Amino acid sequence: ISLYKGALPALLLTSHGGVQFVVYEYLKRYFNVTDAVRDPSLSVSDRFQLSFGYLSMGATSKIIASTTTYPLQVIKSRIQQRDQNLELKASGKVKVVNRAYSGVIYTIKRIYRKEGLYTFLNGAIPNALRVAPAGAVTFVVYETVLDFISSTL
Repeated sequence: ISLYKGALPALLLTSHGGVQFVVYEYLKRYFNVTDAVRDPSLSVSDRFQLSFGYLSMGATSKIIASTTTYPLQVIKSRIQQRDQNLELKASGKVKVVNRAYSGVIYTIKRIYRKEGLYTFLNGAIPNALRVAPAGAVTFVVYETVLDFISSTL
């Protein structure tokens, strides 16, 4: 049964991609860059500017998506962690700590009560900075493939 620990938060984390695409498409419309790259009369510098815009919008959408779904990551990792851990105290002593999280609702309540609301977003900024470059490159490639497909059809 431990194979399925954290399955519900993991399933909910699939919304990450949906959030990312919705934000990206919103940014494209907001900055009015919807189909500009598909114009064959654009110069190389214009295409470069568009690519830089796609990089920026891709990174921004990835940061927003990863930050909004980060609490689910925290819940999933808490459910999946070992029940007993060794913890080093400030005094130098090692203590066995029981951390049995049995379900999603119980985990949310326990984290909120014992550690506070901030814990759900603790580490979200470094995570967002870590994944932003991948999101940026993903959307430049996405737009390039769309450009190639639309030019060949």
